[in-house]
Amino acid sequence: MIPPLTAIIIDADAQSRQNLAELLRSSCNDVRLLAQTSSTQEARSLLLTSKPDIVFLNSEAPNVVGFKSLEPLLDIHFSLVFVTERACTGYLLDRPTATDLLPKPVCRFELQQMITKIRMARARQHHFSSSLERETRFLPLFAQPEKITLPDTHGFMLVERNEIIRLEADNTYTTIFFTHQKKQCFTRSLKFYEKKLGDSQFMRVHKSHIINLKHVRSFYKINGGIVTMVDGSQIPISRRKLQEFFDNMRPFANLSEAS
Repeated sequence: MIPPLTAIIIDADAQSRQNLAELLRSSCNDVRLLAQTSSTQEARSLLLTSKPDIVFLNSEAPNVVGFKSLEPLLDIHFSLVFVTERACTGYLLDRPTATDLLPKPVCRFELQQMITKIRMARARQHHFSSSLERETRFLPLFAQPEKITLPDTHGFMLVERNEIIRLEADNTYTTIFFTHQKKQCFTRSLKFYEKKLGDSQFMRVHKSHIINLKHVRSFYKINGGIVTMVDGSQIPISRRKLQEFFDNMRPFANLSEAS
């Protein structure tokens, strides 16, 4: 028997909370509502203690209610759904942390579709993780240090580190760009790969980008900093990352004049 998904609702509007809760109870038998709250402080506690599968977060552009205080908790593995007015969806689509958007007024059919989508995504993620754990158990016995294991939709990929040009955040997923003009979307966050790659060859130069410093073609001080990779892609560098970028590039190029 498939266990139900668990959820919490964070919404300052009591009526909106009640409407969504009633829809979940009447239309989504495979979802168990753990709690609903209007307090971001209580929401933080619920996220840490209840560990829900889904968080429904009400929002109003240009400010997301309580979102800033919850951002540090987004590494916890839950599906984040913004519940918002239809006119606000363009703004929220730019937020890299949103799993999906559920327009107001919430429609029974759209809610059911959303739950089905989330369940399928989580089932795939569980399958990938289990498969990866089984298939890579003995890899350390023969894998070369210069290779990295990446989960994908059919199991995993074993690639040379030098094949990776850059990584880009894509909502809660990550798109990895390889040499020979290949790219692949993977079911892990950019932070996961930042830790996995963690060495001087790779650097997170922006909240949405990690680059392979061996594949840097050029750098220009435009709008803070723009780096061009060997595949022609142009990646912004955060101003606070500029000095770290120069320091990390020294083993790969002579930057005495550039820095």
